[in-house]
Amino acid sequence: MSQQFQDFDSAFQTAGSSHSLRRRKTLGQWGSFLVGNVLLLPPLMITHSVVSGEGIGTALPVFQRKLWSLPIPGASLLIDYDGFDKLNLGFVAAVTLFLVAAQCWKSLFLMFQEFEGPVGLGQMSLPRLIRMAIFLCVIAADAGLFWAGLASHSASGWSQTPSFAPLLATVLFTALIAAVAAWHADFHTSRYA
Repeated sequence: MSQQFQDFDSAFQTAGSSHSLRRRKTLGQWGSFLVGNVLLLPPLMITHSVVSGEGIGTALPVFQRKLWSLPIPGASLLIDYDGFDKLNLGFVAAVTLFLVAAQCWKSLFLMFQEFEGPVGLGQMSLPRLIRMAIFLCVIAADAGLFWAGLASHSASGWSQTPSFAPLLATVLFTALIAAVAAWHADFHTSRYA
């Protein structure tokens, strides 16, 4: 009789399964994730949008058009509110670019988490290489527009800003976006949850 119970337990063990079950996140883990997002994302997005919006407006003057002047019903009401009368198309484009660049960073981190050990370009499939090239182009364009926004103000300001300051701030801010995206990717794959 005891032999039958030993066989019973072994019947439910899978021999070839290499995927472990993911543990569900606790309410505390979700709470800290949401609080972290509330504390990190608004300052990052506002800073990025203002600086990159300036870079987009400098590169393409059509993005300097104010939102209240758009031919959208009700848009002219924005001129009556303090601060909203200064918003332009560059700000909206920069908010969109921030969200897309952050998602590209997260997708890159998720893509590299699938591999074990060092990854060479020869190990990746063509569709994966194309997606990686698109992600890197979006991230580079985002960093370039952020740098253009900083460089346009540092060149015309009253104080003498060192020439390396916009480049250093761009690298730092791009690394901040990458760090938040890595945190999101790790949270969703339960690595550091």
